Amino acid sequence: MHPVLLYIIIFIAKIIEVTIGVLRMVLITKGERKLATVIAFFEIVIWLLVVSTVLVDITEDPFKVLAYAAGFAFGQMFGSLLEDKIALGNIRVEIIADEDIGIKLANHLRDNKFGVTTIEASGMTHKKMIIFLYAARKQMKNILNLCNEVSKDLVITVDDIRPLAGGYYKIRK
Repeated sequence: MHPVLLYIIIFIAKIIEVTIGVLRMVLITKGERKLATVIAFFEIVIWLLVVSTVLVDITEDPFKVLAYAAGFAFGQMFGSLLEDKIALGNIRVEIIADEDIGIKLANHLRDNKFGVTTIEASGMTHKKMIIFLYAARKQMKNILNLCNEVSKDLVITVDDIRPLAGGYYKIRK
């Protein structure tokens, strides 16, 4: 096999292996152990094939190591980009707004099929409302857009959460 073709194969295979490794770790942290186990099988098969190829005559062909290292680095990047696209898991959104804006926002979110819980609160100078909601992480941009339609003067925090039970938003098990 031509050396350049071999370097390209090592590079691409390592990208694939690391990308699925990143996804596997995300699945584990999200509680998806069964799917992570299946992915781990394919990840290690690719790893064994790539490493065994790189280790053959490694001292005479250091470009294999460079292809391997570059594939690893790019795999991390692609894995994180893919995970952002897939947006696995669930989020808790907390929004702090002036009371009048909070009432409008809570109704706007409910009108768009989001279950919200509100709490009256006190700020330094004004009455506030804290709005909580749970959603699929894929809905985050939609939720932020809905918030911005009502007001740009909000404090919004988003947390990744593990599966939960009950409430308006049913999270798959």
